[in-house]
Amino acid sequence: MQKQLASECKVNGAFSTHNADSDCCLDIRQRYRFTPSGHRLSVTDCPAEQYGNVGTTQTFRVTAGEDALVHTFDWYSWSIHLVCNASDSKRPTGVAVVSTGPWARGHTASDDVLAIAFHFNGKTVRKYSTLDVAGKPDNVSQSVSHYTVIEGVLGFRRTTGNEYVFEVRKVDGQLLAFDPITGDRLDEFE
Repeated sequence: MQKQLASECKVNGAFSTHNADSDCCLDIRQRYRFTPSGHRLSVTDCPAEQYGNVGTTQTFRVTAGEDALVHTFDWYSWSIHLVCNASDSKRPTGVAVVSTGPWARGHTASDDVLAIAFHFNGKTVRKYSTLDVAGKPDNVSQSVSHYTVIEGVLGFRRTTGNEYVFEVRKVDGQLLAFDPITGDRLDEFE
């Protein structure tokens, strides 16, 4: 008897189906990717619902033996970006994770819809709503039923040593840069 497929699951940016009888997407720890710092991490990202950001995300450090669990988060994101050994001159190094919100329903940016979130060493440090990113409710790109405020994710860019910025381009073309450790907007791009 063939098992019924419940939903789709993102594995390092690619969608894969998972089984209704399983408690998570699939074991993807044998799959890894190099982060901008040259380290290898894997991500298991498992949605609890067909839409939205409810679910579980785990990051693993890929090793020669058994992979080591680094962090577990109580959210799901269709787009995850991470870097190992991120630091600034004030804090020890750690894993910086950036997640984006779901494809937003409606036609105007809102205070209660997640656009982007920043996590450092397993803790959420900052979240921005679609209205925070858009700046005004109508600064969106919309379809018949959904909208977005981020046109593209440029991702992590190393500035010096273990210091990075995380960049996105809004739908109006403006570049936004964030400190991935604190999630703070960087003024030089405003």
